[in-house]
Amino acid sequence: ADLQVEVDALSEGKPKHMTAAAVDKLLEQLQQDAEEAVPLALSAKQQVQPQYYMPAIANLSLVLCDDAHIQQLNKEHRGKDAPTDVLSFEIPDEDVGIPLPVKLLGDLVISLDTAQRQADERGYSLLSECRVLLVHGLLHLCGFDHEAGEQESQQMAQLESHILTQLAWEGSGLITAADAADQADDDAGNSSSSSGTVPRGISSSDSNGGTSSSSGVEGSSRMSAAGSSQQK
Repeated sequence: ADLQVEVDALSEGKPKHMTAAAVDKLLEQLQQDAEEAVPLALSAKQQVQPQYYMPAIANLSLVLCDDAHIQQLNKEHRGKDAPTDVLSFEIPDEDVGIPLPVKLLGDLVISLDTAQRQADERGYSLLSECRVLLVHGLLHLCGFDHEAGEQESQQMAQLESHILTQLAWEGSGLITAADAADQADDDAGNSSSSSGTVPRGISSSDSNGGTSSSSGVEGSSRMSAAGSSQQK
């Protein structure tokens, strides 16, 4: 039987330069997008964990918010008092060898303020950038973690690109885009002999107190969602 995907979608805060109607329209589109992307992310999980049983129903909580809301979550859960692009609160599997009818993936939170800045930097539409963040966050919720090591980072980057291609969505993935941005920063720093180059993997928001991450991947960490209900 086909996997049934349930997406609980809501918005928090007031993203800049967006009407409530525009936020609602984007939320509705991303809810549909998540229903398409979740089976692909879970299939990727099953490929690396053959003992994993695909559930009959997968449930996801999707939140679109402003920088103020995600900054508060980032501070509470990661100790970083700065906005970021996407946060994932995973609900870990109790036992991958036991088939369960329902899988609660966890919560995926996207800041539309940061997403818009990154979309402008990369020449994407806001929807395309949100889709890139959605795929990245879903892979985190399925247990992938690019911060666990170079091999894990490469694996997750390849999966991001694969899922985006399968869905005919724009972009090659958040990790690839972040690496490209980091390389561009390194090249610019080397050519100007500047001492102010942002270290690889650290967002400009963490290093100089600004509000935008030039790479867009620093804050997209996977976290346990044992207390995920506290974030709403």
